[in-house]
Amino acid sequence: MTRPIYYEMTPGDWGGGEHCGLVVEPASKARAALWCGRGVGPESWPDGFRKLPRHPYQFSDAYETPRLLILPRKSGKAPNDCFFYGGLWFISRRFKEAIEEIDPGACDIRPAETIMPDGAPGPEYYICSVTRMLEAKNVVDVERSEGLQIVQLPTGSLDYRMPSFSDFEFKALPNAIRFFRVAEFGQSVFCDFDTKKRLQAGKFKGVHYSRMGKR
Repeated sequence: MTRPIYYEMTPGDWGGGEHCGLVVEPASKARAALWCGRGVGPESWPDGFRKLPRHPYQFSDAYETPRLLILPRKSGKAPNDCFFYGGLWFISRRFKEAIEEIDPGACDIRPAETIMPDGAPGPEYYICSVTRMLEAKNVVDVERSEGLQIVQLPTGSLDYRMPSFSDFEFKALPNAIRFFRVAEFGQSVFCDFDTKKRLQAGKFKGVHYSRMGKR
């Protein structure tokens, strides 16, 4: 049986600015608080730390449309297709269409307001949250994850610890699952090998893929 291969999707560029062509501009302190630090601590979880089905990456009734400033890049290239921000993504229309085609049930995608430095409307971008949240007990291959320690926290949840995060081995998940998060793994988003291959073929800018499991 072929061993499944999964990847953590990480920023191709760290931070915003001219190098990636995108900057988030919160219009208010309330809006800034809404988008930053999601899922980091127990207070972010509505029903208790890491208790599903509700979780911090589902947009709440307090949702406000985010604003994205589009900056000219010194290189003259277009802004990145994906910009990571507080566990969420800002994505181009082309990237949005690819995600929806690959795994239509994995994400909540909503329009973002975009402006140019002179105040004119910017190109079409969206805010995207991967809302499919799985539990580590259903994802992590305990037998193959050498060095794994499972520790029960005071909150009652389990903490999965490895010497290196990328050494976690995942079980084979159903084919319909292409994008997902793991409740015990913070802001991380994962995808399978076929999804990585399709996105790389589309030459989307702003995403890096880190393989999970020992090589």
